[in-house]
Amino acid sequence: MGVQNVSDDEYLAQQYTAIDKTITKLAKDLHLPFLEMKLYRKFFIDKRDRDHLQGSLMIVNYMLDHKRLTLKVLESINEREAVLSNIKQLAYKYTTKVISALDVQAQSFQLLYQLQQTTLATIETIVQWRGSLTRPYPFIWKGVNYMLRVIGDCQFIDSCELSKVLPLQLTTHPLCSNLSSLPLLGGGVAKSKGRPSSASFPMKKRYAHGPEEQARIQRVETAIY
Repeated sequence: MGVQNVSDDEYLAQQYTAIDKTITKLAKDLHLPFLEMKLYRKFFIDKRDRDHLQGSLMIVNYMLDHKRLTLKVLESINEREAVLSNIKQLAYKYTTKVISALDVQAQSFQLLYQLQQTTLATIETIVQWRGSLTRPYPFIWKGVNYMLRVIGDCQFIDSCELSKVLPLQLTTHPLCSNLSSLPLLGGGVAKSKGRPSSASFPMKKRYAHGPEEQARIQRVETAIY
C-alpha cells in the first residue's frame, strides 16, 4: 500500500511539473495577462492534487487552442497590413503625380474592397480570440491595441491625398458599410509590374452585398469602437 501511495505521489509530481513547464512557456509566448495566469494557478495548478489534475490538463489544452487563435489573428493582421501598405503606396503615387486621378479611383475601389475583407476577417478573429479569455483584453500588435490601430488607419486614409478623389468616410464607416456596392466597384485585381498584388483576391464575378453580409459588416463595424 505504501509503495502505491509513493507511486501516485510521484506520478502527480511528474504531471504537475510538466504542466507547470508547459503553461509557463505558453504564457510567455502568448503574453497571457497576469490575472488569467493567477486565476489558473490559484484554482487548479497550485492545488497539485489528483482532484485538480484533469482541470489543470484542460487549461493546458485551452492555452494551446488560444495559441492557435493567436496565430490566426496574426495571419489575418499580416494580410490586412499588406493591403494597407498598397493603399499607402497608391496615395504616394498620386501625391507625386505618378498616376492619374482616374487610375487612382479604379485602384482605390479595388484596394478598399480588399481592405474591407481583410479588416472584417481580422476583427472577427480578434473577437473570437477575446472570447477565450475571462474578459475582453485588447489584442496587442507591435505594442499597440490593434483595434485602435484600425481606427488610426481609417483616420489616415480619410485625411491622405486619396480623399481628394474619393470621399471615403472610413472614420465613420471603417468597414465601408455605407458602400454596399463595393464588391462591384472593386471588382478588379490590383496589379504591380504585371503580377497580382500579394494581398489581391482571385478574379471572380462579384455582386453587391446582400442583406446578411451587410448586417455582418455592420455588426463587426460596431465592435471596432
